[in-house]
Amino acid sequence: MGKRLFSDEELETLASAPPDERSEQGAITGYADWIAHTQAWLLESHGLPALSVLNQVTRTFFATVAPMSSEHDTYRDWISVVLAHVYETYGVDDLEAALAHAAERTLLAWMPNDIARPPEKRLMSWVRLLRGHHSELRIEEEDDRFVITQDPCGSCTRQVDDGRYGPPLSLPVVEEWGGPTIYRSHIRVMHQALPRQRIGVPWPVNICPAGLGTGPCTILLYKDPLDPAAADVPTPFWPADAGDPQ
Repeated sequence: MGKRLFSDEELETLASAPPDERSEQGAITGYADWIAHTQAWLLESHGLPALSVLNQVTRTFFATVAPMSSEHDTYRDWISVVLAHVYETYGVDDLEAALAHAAERTLLAWMPNDIARPPEKRLMSWVRLLRGHHSELRIEEEDDRFVITQDPCGSCTRQVDDGRYGPPLSLPVVEEWGGPTIYRSHIRVMHQALPRQRIGVPWPVNICPAGLGTGPCTILLYKDPLDPAAADVPTPFWPADAGDPQ
């Protein structure tokens, strides 16, 4: 049996801590960078007229939905509107390309530093990130991993509960990838395909509800971030028969 790094009481305290200003601003900054890099991809790939059309789409969003939202949720929905526009205008291959472009300049730039750190430090960082999204958390420790359960998930699930996949926003699901919401589609690229290409495993394993589901979302944070067992965990974004990314 592996050595426990935290007591149950310590994990409960960590999970129940409220979001602080650092974690909230970290989430908002992350969204702002994601939006900027996706806009840059659109400009580079399709030119200034495409960016002009996107600006009209986001103008409608800011005039209707955004005034009713918190700052966090405005940024969450803003990137979703941008991704939806890419998907619905240019197709799933361009959605994947846009997500990869942003990932390589944001989240994945952090991956080498993250996987080099001790598991207890990694857990603290990932929990801080999730608290920035106002997730309700439960944390369990097993011999080889931490199991972080969000119920509800502060970004994906609340977005569904907030009605963003119906009028007036009517965000899409990505049918070609098994029906994840447009927001959840980033899991397939940023946490599955690109990490699998670079380190052989997901980073980390995200088991979100399928489609428009609003059930618990589970993250498996392996103590050894290169543990090959992580590659064998089926998720709605990477079923058991999906094979290796190309």
